[in-house]
Amino acid sequence: MGTLTRAFAAPTLTATPSAAGGLFTELTGKAVPYNEPTLIGGAFYEEWAPGAFRDSLTYDPRLPLHVFHGDMPGYAPETPWPVGVAVDWVERADGLYSRWSVDETPEAQDAAGRVHRKMLNFMSIRFMEDPAGDIVTRRPDGLLHVRRTKARLVSVSLVSTPAYPGAVVTGVRSVDPLKYVAAADAVFGLAVQLGQPLIVDAITGTPQEQTAAAGLVRTAVERFGAAAAAGELAQVAEGLSRVPGREQLAVNVERARQLIDPDAMTSQMRSAHLDYWSRTCGLPAGGGSSADPAPRRRNRRR
Repeated sequence: MGTLTRAFAAPTLTATPSAAGGLFTELTGKAVPYNEPTLIGGAFYEEWAPGAFRDSLTYDPRLPLHVFHGDMPGYAPETPWPVGVAVDWVERADGLYSRWSVDETPEAQDAAGRVHRKMLNFMSIRFMEDPAGDIVTRRPDGLLHVRRTKARLVSVSLVSTPAYPGAVVTGVRSVDPLKYVAAADAVFGLAVQLGQPLIVDAITGTPQEQTAAAGLVRTAVERFGAAAAAGELAQVAEGLSRVPGREQLAVNVERARQLIDPDAMTSQMRSAHLDYWSRTCGLPAGGGSSADPAPRRRNRRR
């Protein structure tokens, strides 16, 4: 199972300089807000329950602090090492707070300085979901609502902006750019083979012909997950373009992005998530308007 990321607004994030020498020694802030439903990629709502990371932090509390997810291939190769480490975690009613010790390296001090100057105002978590801890219901508007009660926290990063501007708590679905590349290659190859109209028809769930080709398209597009939104693919392409040796991969992602209509992809993402949770939770398929009053926990994958 891969890791996922979510970027959150962190209005209480502060950097504390030492009395002597002027070095920044500590960062404090809210890493995860609780009980704040957030629309993820136009596909479903997500909400973190208090204590969702309690077991994870009991087992491994000294988690690293990175900048722009520098611990993930293709995200920020210029900052591969942590700039700090967590020394304390505090559960409060509104969220999970933490205190990080800041390294003395120039990269770490530069990051802390940018926090101090309000240039890095967001925290982004990297986590592994636990299907047994997800409570899934359907909202009156037909979208699913996932309340996460248990997950593993892997790392925290300082970021300059959330993935979806304008939202208080937002995030990016999935974290491995190379997976996006593989999916982009698959979609691009099928587009060349089948033509763009069939691609659009298939991902909107209304193919003109119910053919095996349409099934291949849906399978390829689903490999994107929620990262298939054109806006997110643009971010992936831009990031890969700055990685030596991966320029062609960036081109492939961008070409695939241009073949996909953003509105159609939003529709496809909703359909993919509805189909997935219908299979794993027994939720009724389709995007009807009636809410599902009985929450169900996702079955643990085997």
